[in-house]
Amino acid sequence: MRELIPWLRLIFQRKGRLVLGGGLILLTVLSAVGLLGLSGWFLTASAVTGALVAQGINATLNIYVPGGGIRFFAVTRTVARYVERVFNHDTVLRLLADLRVRLFATLARQLPQERIQARASDRLSRLVQDIDALDNLYLRLLAPLGVALLASLVVSALALLVSIDLALVLLGVFVALLFIITLGLARANVHRTSQRVDALETIRGRVIETLEGQAELRAAGLMGDHSSRLMADDLAMMEPQLATERSVAWAQGLITWSLQGAMLVALIFGLAAFGSGTVSGPVVVLIALALLGLGEVFINLPQAFADYGGTVASARRLNHEARHEMPERAPIDDWTSPGALEWRDISFGYSEQTPVVDHFSLRLAPGDQVGIIGVSGSGKSTLGDLAAGLVTPDSGEMLCHGRPWWPANGSGVLRGVAYLTQRTHLFNGTLQENLRMARPDVSAGEIWHALEVVQMAKAVDQWPLGLMTWVGEAGRQLSGGEARRIALARTLLLKAPVVILDEPFTGLDQDTAERLSAALATELSGKTVVALAHDESALPNVHRVIRLD
Repeated sequence: MRELIPWLRLIFQRKGRLVLGGGLILLTVLSAVGLLGLSGWFLTASAVTGALVAQGINATLNIYVPGGGIRFFAVTRTVARYVERVFNHDTVLRLLADLRVRLFATLARQLPQERIQARASDRLSRLVQDIDALDNLYLRLLAPLGVALLASLVVSALALLVSIDLALVLLGVFVALLFIITLGLARANVHRTSQRVDALETIRGRVIETLEGQAELRAAGLMGDHSSRLMADDLAMMEPQLATERSVAWAQGLITWSLQGAMLVALIFGLAAFGSGTVSGPVVVLIALALLGLGEVFINLPQAFADYGGTVASARRLNHEARHEMPERAPIDDWTSPGALEWRDISFGYSEQTPVVDHFSLRLAPGDQVGIIGVSGSGKSTLGDLAAGLVTPDSGEMLCHGRPWWPANGSGVLRGVAYLTQRTHLFNGTLQENLRMARPDVSAGEIWHALEVVQMAKAVDQWPLGLMTWVGEAGRQLSGGEARRIALARTLLLKAPVVILDEPFTGLDQDTAERLSAALATELSGKTVVALAHDESALPNVHRVIRLD
């Protein structure tokens, strides 16, 4: 249960809507109970009155009051059900928004090394499967259980019309039934549903990987093997699911048998009370039929509580994501030395056995421009990540603008650092929208100047839609070199005193790279620049070059 507590706190922030939604469900159930009970009383009273009249006995029955009551309960049940569905589904959509925003905010503040180690399919499972599981906490678990308890108390209180003994017996039956179909069913299926949640995530990941790599799989003749493996995984996942469904069916059968048994018990107690003259025949039928109205709320509980283990497993995985969340930090606003950058005896590794950076030290004065070169895996990009505040050093200290600050919410702009990463991403929008992400207040003149620096102004000017050109998902409407230069223009628009460029000329021909290098020399004059590349020919103009072994 403790895994659910953080998410329950988030859900209960809308407690007013939750209480009102639960009240509408309760009103619907009580209207059904009242409709069945009063209808049974009215039919029985009408039959008894007719029999007495047929025997010549003077008897009367007011048909207007119970008839009006039946119409009232029928209309109330219909209206309450409609309003409850609309209102509670609106509440659920609001809860989904709260849960997704909370999760997205957590993922956005996550350390980059954690994002690298997780698959895209895992993120998809978090956003879809796990959030949907938590969404059921209110509408399928909390609200129905609370309504079932209150409705059981109301019907048990109604049984006091017959006798205290009947009320106590019915209350005992309801409590035992609720205990079995909630706690008992949840405990019996907790491992099965938890395993099914994990298996579903694994299958989703394998399906996505198969689709992404289907060209290579077909070329190697392995598509059939992967398809067979997916089918085997799916069949293995279905076994615990079928076992869970069987237990749900048994529980729903138990509910039906228990309520019918309770109705029989009510009839027996009622007939005994009728024989002693303490209660009328119509009241006996009223109590018996009122019990059937509880089936509407009881019958939905087994499926929800059978899936309780999966809900807890989803909450556990979401909580695991939150443990890697970076702490909130405010932007630096008291730089003692703007542009100064220093790696002070820094060590960092993605695993303890293989450090990528080992006791690295380098100090850059404001305005210093240095190129760092080395083979793949030598730690060039890691040094850039450290300077931008994207990863946390295992030891040592990273100083930015003359003071230690670690980490600054994982965002280089909060540290006055503009970072062109080795792998950049363009969003599925227009060229202008992608560039304005650097600064919302950026002017059109600044955008065109940045495009001139990266040697893209003439090309964009010739495009039919210009800045309104749609770049497509991940910039697929552009060539690799064009996408890289657009990302570089976005980096320059940040106007940060420290600029880190990781392989800035990737995808460019030599002539374009030379013109871009010359433009960057002017644009970055006076800024602290760290350029990262595999060899010196791929660097822009810098003051000095450092080679990593």
